[in-house]
Amino acid sequence: MNTLEILRERYATYRSRFAVLGGVPLHYTDEGARGPDAPVIVLVHGSFLDLASYEPWLAAFPEYRVVRYDRLRWGLTGQGDGPTITYDDEEALLAGLVDHLGLKRFVLAGSSSGGMTVAAYAAHNPQRVSRLVLINFPLGHGRINNASEPKKPAPVPLPPVEAMRNLLNANFADPLLVTEAMVQRYGDLMNREDPTGSIRSSYAQAALFGEAERAKLLGQIATPTLVMWSRHNRTLAVEHGVAAFEAVGGAEKQFTIIEGAGHMLPLEKGALSGHVARRFVDGETLPPAVAE
Repeated sequence: MNTLEILRERYATYRSRFAVLGGVPLHYTDEGARGPDAPVIVLVHGSFLDLASYEPWLAAFPEYRVVRYDRLRWGLTGQGDGPTITYDDEEALLAGLVDHLGLKRFVLAGSSSGGMTVAAYAAHNPQRVSRLVLINFPLGHGRINNASEPKKPAPVPLPPVEAMRNLLNANFADPLLVTEAMVQRYGDLMNREDPTGSIRSSYAQAALFGEAERAKLLGQIATPTLVMWSRHNRTLAVEHGVAAFEAVGGAEKQFTIIEGAGHMLPLEKGALSGHVARRFVDGETLPPAVAE
């Protein structure tokens, strides 16, 4: 079992930054352009992953200031002080980071459960978010198909690295794109001490936020929004993406499907998804589907 300190020694890089915000020890990166007129994009990852999952997006935004961070209890960020983490907690951490960095207005993107975090922030802070990118995010907890979970409990629990291999394989359209480096990294990060029980209770977070509440929140979004969905998303099928898109408020919104991709889109198709996001940010009208 890894401590947070061990994981930081193993996976922090020269680009890593650390801050304590609202009592939470946060890991983030802040790269790229500087200056008062430099455009900014903030990227929020999905469950079981970390900020590294957006690494390929940096190439799509070379003249941007790119901010990424590890969400509560994931990656190299701390867990908070109790087992129950809500989307309000997640939104508060995002708000604390952008205020800590003095970011006034920025593009905001989030994937999977991180998509609901950025949706909430955009709905509540329309003056701060210039464009919003929502990727494979759950409109409702009941819509999630945990395709990676065995139908029957395994006689012996899998080691964390092997459990992560199964999770990645289930959430990639092409398991051949799952690398040993990914398996080792995310297996290590999952095999972490859990003194507050927040990692064990991570699935409960989604159930605390009902579908009607999510739809109401999405309806409050006024920011120009792209909903980006994966064609081979076993966790949240395309029909759920269409329903999520229809719930988003505001007249300026687009929906596009990424061909050949699974649920963990930024990790599996980082270059393609980053390029599509950039096209939207630049004001382009996207086609209904995009392939490599």
